[in-house]
Amino acid sequence: MVNIIKENLCFIILAIIFILYIANSQEKNNQDSEDPSLEEWLEKGDIFYDQGRYGNAIKCYNKALELDPENVDAWVGKGYALNMLGRYLEAL
Repeated sequence: MVNIIKENLCFIILAIIFILYIANSQEKNNQDSEDPSLEEWLEKGDIFYDQGRYGNAIKCYNKALELDPENVDAWVGKGYALNMLGRYLEAL
């Protein structure tokens, strides 16, 4: 009788651990999907640039630069967008 109780208790504990693990993994995936990656910010910036929405493009390139301050593509995109807005000194 005691062995059956121990087995059931072990099973319940393992089930709880498994459920907590799955819940934690799901939460982590949700957090990852909320924050756009460097590549996503660059792509958004390029799309806004192609649409002539240069202010929005600059915001996206700035977000990319927050993630990687040395990213050449973000600096170039930002420079082109600033140039299109006539903000030549900032584009340098």
